[in-house]
Amino acid sequence: MDRRMNVLALCATVFLGVTCSKDSTGIKTPPVGIGPNGGVDTLAAGLIILNVPAGAVTQYTSFTATSASGPANPLLVTGSVWQISPQVSFPPAAEPTVTVQLTGLTMPSGVLQPEVRVGKVVSSSWAYLTSANTGSAVSTTLGATGTFGLLGVPVAAVRASQGVLTMSVGDTLRLTAVAQDADSNNLPNRPISWSATNGSIATVSGSGLVTAVAVGSASIITSSAAIADTIPVSVSTASTTPWLVEDFSTYTSLANMMLDPRGIYDHSDINNLQQVSLINSGVNGLTQSMRYTWPIRTDSANRCTDYYITRSINTPDYTASMSLVPEMWAEIWVRFSSSFTTKAPAAWSCTSDPDYKFIFIRVVGGGRFDLKNDYAGEGTHWDANYPGGGDGDNNFIYNVWHDDQWHRIRMHARVSTTATSADGIWDIWLDDSLVTTRHTLNTVFNGTLSTGIYGVKMGANLNQGPAAVQTLDWGLIKLWKTNPGW
Repeated sequence: MDRRMNVLALCATVFLGVTCSKDSTGIKTPPVGIGPNGGVDTLAAGLIILNVPAGAVTQYTSFTATSASGPANPLLVTGSVWQISPQVSFPPAAEPTVTVQLTGLTMPSGVLQPEVRVGKVVSSSWAYLTSANTGSAVSTTLGATGTFGLLGVPVAAVRASQGVLTMSVGDTLRLTAVAQDADSNNLPNRPISWSATNGSIATVSGSGLVTAVAVGSASIITSSAAIADTIPVSVSTASTTPWLVEDFSTYTSLANMMLDPRGIYDHSDINNLQQVSLINSGVNGLTQSMRYTWPIRTDSANRCTDYYITRSINTPDYTASMSLVPEMWAEIWVRFSSSFTTKAPAAWSCTSDPDYKFIFIRVVGGGRFDLKNDYAGEGTHWDANYPGGGDGDNNFIYNVWHDDQWHRIRMHARVSTTATSADGIWDIWLDDSLVTTRHTLNTVFNGTLSTGIYGVKMGANLNQGPAAVQTLDWGLIKLWKTNPGW
């Protein structure tokens, strides 16, 4: 009698408004499943969690998830198709949430777990549902039950590292590209292919190495999953022979590089050479480059002051006879680590300007032509100065390449003819984009005319930090004293 009364009380209080069934003894038992008050159910051996809010169903419902098949799709996660039954349409204000665990599932080729979304079969094809992915699980809301599966997000765009190429016959240039989804999120493991529209003008390898073959125009096409980006290429006659080339390929060891067997370096302008190394990675098919590595300065009393890593190249005329040139063109390939920053942690309370004095065109008479990385520390700025120009005189926003990729800088510098003339020049191209051009400069510095150019300084002072190891690689330096035809 007591057991009958307990069950009757349970039916009356927990399942109010729902008729309890009777067993063979006549005792009423609670209904099975999720009722009008909502609840949580675990399906597919714990792989799926169904969270049903109050008001989603009007009567007790037992949901099941059974393996099913769906339309073929290369982005479909293996074994991830389920039929959720019975067929129920839910009110818009009370749609259940379904969460699927990703651990242990086999991802399609090139798809990472954070890229997975929930899809539903609609009219014999997959429709993507708005999903939230934590990296280990993906969830969505259901308007109705049916056949569901997990798919990698499709490629919506492909972005090449450069938009337009201006090359000379014989030049090579390494391009990179990444696939992106519709929200511009990178899909780093998706396969990328390369092709050229006119191989008689320019060719491209399977890894994105472009070679300028003959004068004319062509396009390089990079694609992923039938989505493409097109990079126009303009090829002109071969540039004049560089005055000096440093590609680090001739050195047999770090010690050999430091001995400077070619006699091109200024041994009076060096800093922290213990932070310089020769690495087995180069640009555009070269096999070596020079690396600067900044040490962690978290525990240093000088962490908010300048830290220098420096090597400088002299022009051939200056090395041979101390002669200067009034004008020079330079092409420099560099690669910053993705960890590179010019700004120390806020907790350090540094008051110095958070920038890195990156490249100097060295002049006699005072001042310099320079390019500084990350003026003011925003992470998106360059600053180009010239002899006689004020600090920050030519501050411009451009992508500061902290991305582990090789990039090309081209520079054209000319000092003023006289102390009163305004015919100095300072032009800079970043990855073939002309980002600053100054053709009416007076290069008098503190009352003294800069009389000529004698070299390139590769790196000067980082004003503060860093709090983590960061690197800068120098891959290829070319100098001209006659116009190379850019």
